[in-house]
Amino acid sequence: MAAGITTAELLKIFLHYFPDRFYLEVQRIGAPNEDHTLNLILQLAHQFQVPVVASNAVRFIAAEDFDAHEARV
Repeated sequence: MAAGITTAELLKIFLHYFPDRFYLEVQRIGAPNEDHTLNLILQLAHQFQVPVVASNAVRFIAAEDFDAHEARV
């Protein structure tokens, strides 16, 4: 974390400015240490009573677009 600020301290700052409009987002994308990171996020969410939203990056809208997506990748 930049400038020696902890994640919890940064979360407190965001909650100060967005008390009823702040969420923590989680995604499963296969990143290294993903389970550990997810657990830390959920612990912070519980500790500070912050809602959690699970999302996923949209790669294509319709099933027919899969081949074009695969070609791009």
